[in-house]
Amino acid sequence: MKNAILLTMLALASLAPGFGQQIPRKAPDLTVHYGGVRQGTLGDYGGKVMLVMFFLTGCPHCQHTTELLNPIQTELGKQGFQVVGVAINQDAQAKLDEFKKTYKPAFPVAYSDYMDAAAFTSLDATKRIVAPILVFIDRHGMIRFQTSGDDATFFNDKESDNIRDEAQKLLAEPKKGRK
Repeated sequence: MKNAILLTMLALASLAPGFGQQIPRKAPDLTVHYGGVRQGTLGDYGGKVMLVMFFLTGCPHCQHTTELLNPIQTELGKQGFQVVGVAINQDAQAKLDEFKKTYKPAFPVAYSDYMDAAAFTSLDATKRIVAPILVFIDRHGMIRFQTSGDDATFFNDKESDNIRDEAQKLLAEPKKGRK
C-alpha cells in the first residue's frame, strides 16, 4: 500500500512544471544571436539579476508575456534587473525583426537553437515544452527559479505580479558574499 501511494505521488509530481530540474543550479553560458552577425552570450550580463524568457515569435502567450515584461524591465532595470528574450522557433531568425517591431520589447531580444535552449533549461527536448519558459538567474549566475507556460499557478491573471515578485526576491539578496 505504501509503495502504491509513493508511486502515485511520484507520477503526479512528474506532471508538475519543472519537475526533475535541479534548483538552484549553475546557469550554463548560452550563445545568442541578435541578428546579422552580432552575437553574444548570456554571460555578458553577469552580475545582474536576469530573467531569460525562451519564447516562440508566433505564440500569443509569449507575445503577451513580452508586453508584461516591458514595464517590469523599465522599473527594475535601474536596480540591476535584466530581461533577455530568446526566440527558439525554427524560423526565429527570419521572424525576429517583425516581432521586435510589433511588440517593442524594452529588453534585448535574440534567437538561439532550440536544442541549446533545452539543454540550458534542463528540459527534455523530445517532449512537448510549453512556451514561454522563464528562467530567473541570480547575480552569481545560479538559476534560482524556472517555470514554463503550462504552469497555471504562475501564468494566470497575476502573471505580472508573479514575475515582479520573483525578480524582487533576487534583487533583495546581497550583491556580494553568496556563491
